[in-house]
Amino acid sequence: MASDWRSKEGEPSPAQTRARAAGLAKAAEPVQPPPDKTLVDKKEAAAAAKTPSVRRSWRGHAADLFSFLLLVLGSMTFCLLVGIAAYAAWESWGRALWIARIGPPPF
Repeated sequence: MASDWRSKEGEPSPAQTRARAAGLAKAAEPVQPPPDKTLVDKKEAAAAAKTPSVRRSWRGHAADLFSFLLLVLGSMTFCLLVGIAAYAAWESWGRALWIARIGPPPF
């Protein structure tokens, strides 16, 4: 048996438990269901349809293309640097460690 405050009181009777549960249920406020999201989406779609669409100039498209090219160039450079670092690590100590622990290197 536990030796804390719960063991001193003993277990409450079922009538006390039911009375406490009923009091807690009455004290709880009824929860409002969230608004229907489809109605909100319809309102937003109607508001978006009312705003005129702005045509983008060729400069905007060129800027997007340039941004994409810089992104690709940067990611390729990063991959190349990771590959060079892996090769340098293999040549400096990886091959010797492989030979000492495992046997002849695979490459």
